[in-house]
Amino acid sequence: MTIDRELTDTIDLGSVSLKELVAGARTRELDRLEMFYRAKQYDSYRYDWDGNVMGYGGAADIEPGWYVPLKRRKPSAKVHLAGSIVQRFTAMLFGRDRWPEVHVNGDRDAEELAKELQRVSALPTKMIEARNLGGACGSVGLSFAFVGGQPRVQIHNAKHCTVLKWNPTEDLRPLSAIEAYVYKKTVVMDGKFKEKDFVYARLWTDTYEQVWEPIPMEIAATRYWHDVIPSKTIEHGLGFCPFYWIQNIPDSYNVDGESDFAGTLDEMDEINQLFSSAFKGTKCNVDPTVVIREDPALNTGVVRKGAGNAIFSRGGAEYLTLPGDASSGALAIMREAVMGVLERCQCVILDPDAGAVASGESQKIRYMPMLAKCDLLREQYGKAIALITRDMMRAVRAIANKPPALTEDGELSQQYVELEPKIIVETADDGTETVRIVPRPLGSLDIIELNWGPYFPATWSDIQQAIIAAGAAIGGKPVASLETVVKLIASMTGVRDVDAEVRKIEEDAEVAVDRATRAFGAGGPEEAKAAIDAEKGEEVEEKEETVEEA
Repeated sequence: MTIDRELTDTIDLGSVSLKELVAGARTRELDRLEMFYRAKQYDSYRYDWDGNVMGYGGAADIEPGWYVPLKRRKPSAKVHLAGSIVQRFTAMLFGRDRWPEVHVNGDRDAEELAKELQRVSALPTKMIEARNLGGACGSVGLSFAFVGGQPRVQIHNAKHCTVLKWNPTEDLRPLSAIEAYVYKKTVVMDGKFKEKDFVYARLWTDTYEQVWEPIPMEIAATRYWHDVIPSKTIEHGLGFCPFYWIQNIPDSYNVDGESDFAGTLDEMDEINQLFSSAFKGTKCNVDPTVVIREDPALNTGVVRKGAGNAIFSRGGAEYLTLPGDASSGALAIMREAVMGVLERCQCVILDPDAGAVASGESQKIRYMPMLAKCDLLREQYGKAIALITRDMMRAVRAIANKPPALTEDGELSQQYVELEPKIIVETADDGTETVRIVPRPLGSLDIIELNWGPYFPATWSDIQQAIIAAGAAIGGKPVASLETVVKLIASMTGVRDVDAEVRKIEEDAEVAVDRATRAFGAGGPEEAKAAIDAEKGEEVEEKEETVEEA
């Protein structure tokens, strides 16, 4: 299927060279950031930390007088600082019990629909992946579509994506975007299996989505690639482009935002070099090199270190060792450099010897620099969560009643939706339960509000002190409802249905009152107790009279 020329003219794909997109300066810059995050920034280095060409063993050891600079060597020991920084911020943002609760005020059906769409599309898990990529590269792309009638969210690496046109009425909202990247594919050439570079290309617009078949690199370098390579097109009919762009840290002057560790790459290289030097020096101390004080001409011509090797030097022999304070000094400098990078990135790592944290308020004070940055991240990623949830709700309402449409080739020409039904459990007056399965209501509102919980929930000691203080301030009256108390306990006991638990507590209380009434009469347990005490008093008097008569 060839692309619709009328739609192509509005995007002007003829001016887009895929080769420039997949190998441009922006792609290389973002790729370097991602390599630091994945601790693969040294994979392309030719020399190991000893200065030997990697992959050839001792036969390629350097000759005397030849020196490979440290910055060209692959560190033998690394501090994975970039990955740790990104993942700590992601854990602070989307860690356990930190996913924002969605609300649609005034429309319970719409709110339940929003939660169901987030659940079915696995949006919380997808946003963790998006946050990690955004924290590493500074930006990340998202898209959604209905696959098999179910919503599916996909994450797209920013280095592979280019926004072709922006919506002028919304901040950083694409009208059209393209994803393109190089991958290797095994093909048969001249009767032999060979690996060849191909380009994957996918386009989103406000009316359709299009995916091309594998594009050979030689065709991707031309301006007519979109005409000669077959593709598949699905008209989604949503009225908006289902592709989203998130800046990690906002930057008004660039398409890409700022990564979590921006501006610290050189310092991270220095840290890895220091760590490798101290690591290697300490390791070699337990495997010393003998120095023979003889004519250097007797040397074999190859510098070899470690037990079983020797360096010839006129005048005698000795073992060379690295002073202990040299490694300690290098490690001390490295730790200072690590703390400098963490401070620059506003990432807090507590000292394990600092002791336990007493309360949630104490944790807030210690993590203050990190929380200030997390507040900004909540704004950036929360806006995307609300936007994509709202758009999925609108899409469901737009196409829920449309049956799947097929082309002449038997392929889908549009997206369709199949929502899981809603299960309603009704309880009659006699306590019997009836289960009904009904079509899921879609609601009508779509104004999404997110309720972010506290970074550090209050401890039980904090809660107890607050309740006591509040109760004393209002004369001992209750300051927490039954539902609030059950929600607090639910976090410890694993209770999932708070409403059902509250109903069960109230039912148990009513049953207890009913039993007391039947057992002790209408007067209730208090009057029954008084009657019992009176009977006991009469029995005592009778016993006393009997004793006197005797």
